[in-house]
Amino acid sequence: MKSRFLAITALATAVSVPASAQNVTGIQFVNGITISGAMTDLSNGSVFDQRLGMFSDLYYDANRNDWWALSDRGPGGGFLPYDTRLQRFTIDINMSTGAISNFQVAQTIKLSSSGSSMSGLAPSPSSVLGNALDPEGIVINPATGNILISDEYGPSLIEFDRNGDLVRRFTTPPNLIPRDPSGTPSYAGDAPNGLGKRSNRGFEGLATSPDGQFVYAMLQSAMLDEGGGSGVYARIVKFSTLTGNAVAQYAYKMETSSAGRGTSALVALGNDKFLVLERNNRGVGVGAAFATADKEV
Repeated sequence: MKSRFLAITALATAVSVPASAQNVTGIQFVNGITISGAMTDLSNGSVFDQRLGMFSDLYYDANRNDWWALSDRGPGGGFLPYDTRLQRFTIDINMSTGAISNFQVAQTIKLSSSGSSMSGLAPSPSSVLGNALDPEGIVINPATGNILISDEYGPSLIEFDRNGDLVRRFTTPPNLIPRDPSGTPSYAGDAPNGLGKRSNRGFEGLATSPDGQFVYAMLQSAMLDEGGGSGVYARIVKFSTLTGNAVAQYAYKMETSSAGRGTSALVALGNDKFLVLERNNRGVGVGAAFATADKEV
């Protein structure tokens, strides 16, 4: 769980506006809504298990008029069992004033692979991913309606059907896999790695092209062998939804380094234009230092 309350915010510039009309510098806060951390979802089980989980990402499927929320890996940061899941929700939006209200969970979908639950528990042994999943980004493929989710453990890009069953794993480029000099991976922490993505800094932002041919997954920050915590470049990987393979990698330069600098979300405004949500770990929140916050689009 990332926080006690979730704040959903409305912005004056909506992502449905054509790219040619976007005025990114003119984005302003309009309204927000807070949701209690004690709220439960529609799954079965204990009250502990039914906790909503707060969200790693939100996605609006304009083709089907559906709102989706992606719960994180659960309480304890990978040390307590939690079945990873999706929430389809409804919310009222006043298109004249921007007021948002009446958040309601409409459907809870637990994620699984061949009948076994995907879990927020860290990989064990650390060299094998198994069903471990730290979900961070969600998009719906506009062509198929299937659900695409980015994961920090791998880093992985995984496709699920509308029931939450695993359809396939996209092929992660070898240079992104966290590994030691001999090539042995360790997905649960940085030691003894010196190459690939950093622990808890895998695929974060996720976006799909309007035609569904490509999906873009973005690392949260620089890799171990590209500066680590002092690095300023985060990689964006372009995948083909036809083959499941990466077809390109791009270097995104962050505004600064250190201070927990990283990216949180990626939104496509077309096939070649994107919005990136970038931030540091300063301000108020779990794991944040009480210092000057720096959050930018």
